[in-house]
Amino acid sequence: MKKTQFVWEQRKMIGMITRIFFKTIFPFLESSNKKDIPVLEKTLKQPTDKLIEAYSLWSGTDVSKYSDSVPPHMFSQFALHLGMSLLCMVPYKISKIINQGVNLKVYGKLSRDKTLFAKTEIIDITEDNGRARVKQKLYVGHQKEETIIEVTLFSAFIIGKKKKTTTFDRTEIEMTTVGEWSVLEEAGYEFAQLTGDFNPIHWVDFIAQKTPFKKKILHGLGQLAKTFESVEKEKGPIKEIELKFIKPVVLPNNKVEVSISTNYIEKDINKLVLSDTNGKNLSVGHISFI
Repeated sequence: MKKTQFVWEQRKMIGMITRIFFKTIFPFLESSNKKDIPVLEKTLKQPTDKLIEAYSLWSGTDVSKYSDSVPPHMFSQFALHLGMSLLCMVPYKISKIINQGVNLKVYGKLSRDKTLFAKTEIIDITEDNGRARVKQKLYVGHQKEETIIEVTLFSAFIIGKKKKTTTFDRTEIEMTTVGEWSVLEEAGYEFAQLTGDFNPIHWVDFIAQKTPFKKKILHGLGQLAKTFESVEKEKGPIKEIELKFIKPVVLPNNKVEVSISTNYIEKDINKLVLSDTNGKNLSVGHISFI
């Protein structure tokens, strides 16, 4: 992949990441007069064919799969900047944000030859145990009031010291492996080129080394993209997928195993687990198929 090939297409997200970076370095830039949070609606520009093809290959699928459509998980490129702009309006420091998970529902195909229309809103904010948890909805279609994909973003803002809590899941669920994927050292930089999310924790060594993880980590939405494609390759079209991030995927990582429950945990819904080579859970959630 040519290093600067898609940078111009990522200018909206790069601008948003830059704003967050400066607010992290200079906290006085944070607004202290945040008011009611609006619903944002906007017509979005389609990603180019070359970008869709490069993104599809990075995600682990053949370009022919999306020859006339846009991957549903590619909202990380064309719509995430809109969602981030809304998160900058909540009454917490954007520099303290943590990505905790994502839910994606697919109702149809996003066509390549039509404009995209997105709406985003904050639907819930709760404060508990040193965290402000924010649930945000993002709806994308080709026109107003049309929803082809529905995304729920789960974020948390650090607002105090978190007390340790212990939870036990005593339910034993039989799981079966349905796919796997791996990522190389440069995966974070590649995903940043494809989406504009140049948060340095994903691609700058000396910054990543100063974090608790000590290494670069893969974007959460990069996990979503690779998991989505690895599962569809084996099980067919996905109707809904949810991942709650437990531990990061450090870079490089030679194998992430994707498993689903043998039986439904609810009607037509399977448990979903991502685990590393040591069997430790990286993400958990659920999945259902068309």
